[in-house]
Amino acid sequence: MGSPLEQLKRPSPKAGRFAGLEQTTAPDNSVLLDTVKAHLRLTTTAEDVILQLYIDGAVRAVEQLARRSLLDQAWTLTLDSFPADDYIELYMGPLVSVTTLTTYDDNNTPSTAFSAYALDTAGERLLLDDGATWPTDLRSRASVKLEYATGYGATVADLPGTLLRAVLMMAGDFYANRDVSCSMSAETAYGVSTLLGTERRWRL
Repeated sequence: MGSPLEQLKRPSPKAGRFAGLEQTTAPDNSVLLDTVKAHLRLTTTAEDVILQLYIDGAVRAVEQLARRSLLDQAWTLTLDSFPADDYIELYMGPLVSVTTLTTYDDNNTPSTAFSAYALDTAGERLLLDDGATWPTDLRSRASVKLEYATGYGATVADLPGTLLRAVLMMAGDFYANRDVSCSMSAETAYGVSTLLGTERRWRL
């Protein structure tokens, strides 16, 4: 079955035979440092390095709980095959763009020629054009790689208030409690589940 985190990261079976998901470009969480310091009323730089680690941990936890990317980042979804349905679900949102869709044939030759698709940013899916079919005669493993961008923007001002408040709460608690916080479940220790409920992406 895999760990809860691995299950969370795995798209539904409708996405095709799942092979892997990788964050290929990480967000620049350092833009949150000044905001978190203001929240904690810190005026020196003495603990900036450790505080940034707490921010990174808080962002990761909020993103996993909400299933949303906060700041701009990029992902690569790898599938062993195209789905039977006429769309591919993309893990993490909000979806900004699909950068590249690459297929690999039986000779392991990559191709980016297929373009009969459109983006459903609201549904965070890649839709097959009406009347089109997915490419065939592909290798049996890791035959489809889809690179896409997610995130609300590159600055603190771009973030929804609910998600920003959750990061502030969690980073502040990491800072105040340190080793105690490390042993606690984020979802039960910080009471952010209700806070993130309106932002979380649910799979039906």
